[in-house]
Amino acid sequence: MAQRVDRANTDYLSSYNQVQAVVASLNRDIDILAWTKALSQNRLKFIYFQQMLFPVKKKSILHDFRFTRIDAWLSPSEYLLNQVKMNTNILDEKLIKVPLGIETASFLQAKSKRADVKIEWGLSPDKNYIGLLGRIDPMKGQALLIEAFGRLKNRFPNWNLLFVGETSLHLKTDVYSKKVTEEINRQELTERVRFLPFTNEPWKFFAATDV
Repeated sequence: MAQRVDRANTDYLSSYNQVQAVVASLNRDIDILAWTKALSQNRLKFIYFQQMLFPVKKKSILHDFRFTRIDAWLSPSEYLLNQVKMNTNILDEKLIKVPLGIETASFLQAKSKRADVKIEWGLSPDKNYIGLLGRIDPMKGQALLIEAFGRLKNRFPNWNLLFVGETSLHLKTDVYSKKVTEEINRQELTERVRFLPFTNEPWKFFAATDV
């Protein structure tokens, strides 16, 4: 890869062919790009956009080799940024918070489409919904929300729970999904909790939920 970068950057006919920076967002790409930068004769910029949690310390010589090649580490939140600061030797000046952006146009129609979405998703039109959008995973906290809702269910009889998402791919078993189901049964909430699969139209989730 380093050779390909160098060949591209020797094309003096057009500056558009020159590779000046590489952006990555997958952890497995860090090794490849770190070596590419180390072996390239050009001043290649390496930018990494963090998408996942960083809870494990990575301060070995090998990790330092990988991370010191990164020119800018972008994190979508202060929490994730602090994890990187704590668990790596990356210089603070390279760590930058860049909140994730979303396309907003479709969300503007959410309120006006509320009734239609509830019909489409098979939700009761006269009920209120507390929603959680995301994969079924301990870090998302579905079981905790169910436990909390169970303590309030008698005070708010018109409210239900709505979960939209699927089981995390990294979970080798369905242990957490089983825990969630057990908590629903324990709190006697079978009739007040709905699960729907992953959606490519998140605005519908906001249209259907009140909280």
